[in-house]
Amino acid sequence: MDTKYAVEMDIELVREKMIQTGLEKGLTHHDTLRLSVELDRLLQYVQKLIYGEK
Repeated sequence: MDTKYAVEMDIELVREKMIQTGLEKGLTHHDTLRLSVELDRLLQYVQKLIYGEK
């Protein structure tokens, strides 16, 4: 499995978990916020891969 595919799968998994957690526990619940931070981290990683370090 290549890195791009693995990261895309991670992003999709975290996004789905975040949406489900938000629906179940609320958008401001600490689990939802933790998943949001994890998703941001993954998206920033992808941006660095695409555009290089900034």
